[in-house]
Amino acid sequence: MNWTNKCYSRLLIDNHITDRLDAYMRKFDPREYVRLVKLSGAESAMVYACDHNGNCYYPTEVGHRHHGIALRDVFGETVARLDAEKIVPIAYYTLIFHNDLWMRHPEARTRDACGVDHHGRYHYVCPNQEATVAFHRAQLTEILAYRELQGVFLDMTFWPMVCCCDACRKKFREEYALEIPETIDWRAPAWVKFQRFREKSMARFARAMTDFIRERRPDVTVTHQFSPVLHGWFLGLLRRKNATAFRRQGL
Repeated sequence: MNWTNKCYSRLLIDNHITDRLDAYMRKFDPREYVRLVKLSGAESAMVYACDHNGNCYYPTEVGHRHHGIALRDVFGETVARLDAEKIVPIAYYTLIFHNDLWMRHPEARTRDACGVDHHGRYHYVCPNQEATVAFHRAQLTEILAYRELQGVFLDMTFWPMVCCCDACRKKFREEYALEIPETIDWRAPAWVKFQRFREKSMARFARAMTDFIRERRPDVTVTHQFSPVLHGWFLGLLRRKNATAFRRQGL
């Protein structure tokens, strides 16, 4: 894990490219990509293993391979070439935004208080659903097999909506002996407890993913998307000062 102390210049090129047309990504050349990364002077590069669409850039057996790369392993080849050039390769993997998981496992979908799931460009899965955790573990196992990797970046570790799916309802009931409140009221103890539940649920999920990776590859770093901590209660990230207060209040 010493690379974090030695590597200052780091590169990420977003790659959430649909495969609705087979031409997309067909001409991607790992050799040229690594040449340009080296030319830029970057000391580390984050390479997409699986994007928000759920498109994998390696030969996955549990998910969906991007149609445009055909039978190529562009993730594996890129990672190997970066490593050969002494450029630190980091794997990118998405968690809550995952169209392929959403389609394969309807039970994993986030749902609002009326039972409706999200239908935007990207679809959301719930971290409290067992199907979500199992699928991510299976894909991460595939990704961690690439021994050149020195780190994994886990994206979208936050709540993009207030989920009231069956798993959230069951776990909240078990933890607080309450039903999920349907009114946002910060003066109501039940609502405050539900918000604490959301924050702790996401923190537990993040810890579970981190532990899973470190148990299998103690040599790699694990980083989560944390910028939503700046955006208020809705995204449900647990702040350190809040965690201390929650323990004192028994929440």
